[in-house]
Amino acid sequence: MITDCHISKKNTQFTGRRTITKSELFWSKKLTGQFKATTCSEILTVFKKVSSELNISDSVFRFIELLIKWTRPVDWEENGFPLVWLSNQALCDILGYDLRKLQRIRKKAIDAGLITMCEVGTSKRWGKRKNNDPDQAVIAGCGFNLSPLAERREEFEAIIRDAESYRKQRDALKFACHGWKRKILNLLDYAGHDDKASIMEEIASFSNQLKRCSQDIKTLMRIEYSLQKIFEKIEVVVNDEIRENNVDMSPGDDKNVTLYTNTNKHKIYNNVIAQEANSSQTVDKMISDQNALNGFIISPALILKIAPLFRDWISDRATWSDLENVAPCILHSLGIHQSAWKEACDCFGIKQAITALAIVNARHDKGLVKSAGGLFRSFIKIHGKNELHLDKTLYGLITK
Repeated sequence: MITDCHISKKNTQFTGRRTITKSELFWSKKLTGQFKATTCSEILTVFKKVSSELNISDSVFRFIELLIKWTRPVDWEENGFPLVWLSNQALCDILGYDLRKLQRIRKKAIDAGLITMCEVGTSKRWGKRKNNDPDQAVIAGCGFNLSPLAERREEFEAIIRDAESYRKQRDALKFACHGWKRKILNLLDYAGHDDKASIMEEIASFSNQLKRCSQDIKTLMRIEYSLQKIFEKIEVVVNDEIRENNVDMSPGDDKNVTLYTNTNKHKIYNNVIAQEANSSQTVDKMISDQNALNGFIISPALILKIAPLFRDWISDRATWSDLENVAPCILHSLGIHQSAWKEACDCFGIKQAITALAIVNARHDKGLVKSAGGLFRSFIKIHGKNELHLDKTLYGLITK
C-alpha cells in the first residue's frame, strides 16, 4: 500500500521503468527545486516568450502549457511544489496525442530541463494536498514537477532580453541597408552614372545576401557599410548636378510670411510647430497660403514631420529650397511622373506642390493609398475645381 511517506519533494528517485538520459541526469544535479515566489500567469508568460528562443516545438509547448494551467496558485509560492499528476490517458485525451507521441514529448521536455519526474514504486502518478484541500500545498505525490520553470525564470528572462536586443539591432541594420539601397537607386535614376550597370549588379548581389542572411548581424553590418560607401561614391559624382538645379525658394521678404502665434486657427498644429521651431536654430519662417491650404500654416519642419521619404534625404534644418531639390528623388520613389510634378507646380506653386507631395508620401507610407501618382494627380484635378482642402488632410495627419 502506498502511503504519504513514500515520497516527498525531497525524496525522489528513478524507478528503472524509463530510460534515463544524460540530459536528465545533468538537470537532476543542477536543479535544486527552490525558487522565488511567482504566479502561474507569470510563469506561463515567460515560458511563451522563451519557447521560440529555445526552439521548443509546438507539441512540447502545448504539453508544458497544459501542465502549468493544471497547477494552483499556492504551488508557486516560494519553494513550493508545483506537481501535476495527470495520467497518460488523461493527457492523451486532452492533447489529442497517442501514447508513443506523448512519451516522446515528455522526454524532450525533461531533456530541455523544463520539468523533472517525481517517481517511486510502481511509478503510478498520484498526489495529495494538505487537508485534502485543492487550494492547499502539495505535500506528497508522484508526477510532473514544474519547479524548474520557476527556478530557471531569471535565466529565461535573460535569454528573452538578449534576444530582443539582438532583434532590435538586426532590424535597425536591415532598415539601414534598405535605406542606403533606396538612396543609391534614386541617385542613379536622378543623375545617372558611368558605372551604373556594375553598381546595379552590386546592389542586386547585396539584395540577395539580405534575403539569405537577414538574421546574421555581422553580415548585415558588412552590407550596410558597403552600401554606405557606394552611396558616398555616387554622391560625389552627382552632387554637382544637383547643385545646378538649386533655386532659392526660402520665404525671404515675402509679405505672406506669418510668424507663429498661439492665436492662430489650428492650435494643435501650432504646438507641434512651436516645438520644431524651438529645437532648430535656422527654422524658416512659416508660410500662410490662401489657396488649397485655406490659411493653414506650413513650414519645412511640418513637411519633414509627416513625410518619411523627405527625412531620408535631408536634415532637420531644411529650407524650402532643400525640399525642392530632393523632390525629383521623392517623385521617383513614389512612382510619380515628372510631368505631374510640373503641372502641380504650375497649378499650386512650389510650396503647395511640396506640401501635396508630402501628404501623398504620408498616406502612401501608412498604406492608405495604392497609387501615389493617382492621388497626386487627383489633387491637381480637384484644385482646378477650387475644391481642394489640403488643410483638412494636414490637420488629420498631425493630430493622429
